[in-house]
Amino acid sequence: MDDARALTLKRLLLDPVLFIRYASGLRLRRYQEAVVRAVVDSVLHGRGLSLVVMFPRQSGKNECQAQIEAYLLTLLMQTDAEIVKISPTWKPQAQNAMRRLERVLQRNRLTATLWTRESGYIYRVGRAR
Repeated sequence: MDDARALTLKRLLLDPVLFIRYASGLRLRRYQEAVVRAVVDSVLHGRGLSLVVMFPRQSGKNECQAQIEAYLLTLLMQTDAEIVKISPTWKPQAQNAMRRLERVLQRNRLTATLWTRESGYIYRVGRAR
């Protein structure tokens, strides 16, 4: 990888909002950006916060969640990191969330060729799952 590409990748991985904008091609709304940054900050700094996200229907809660997951999987791909995600029901919530994450990983310019699916329900980017 040339120096310019490496620098661009580093900048994208330093800011989840930039990562989402340029790797996924999605411009978040301000209220979504605040949530993305708060969740990522809590995860990366080991704050262990319990965050409640309340958006009106059809305002991007689930999309934000999938984008955060794709960002963290990419950022942590060189570590044995794991995300545990819980849904109230298998059908339809868990299955919808899995389809959304898969779509995000497939469309993301950085993860499109890096991600794999294991055991039918585990998504992996590098060593991160």
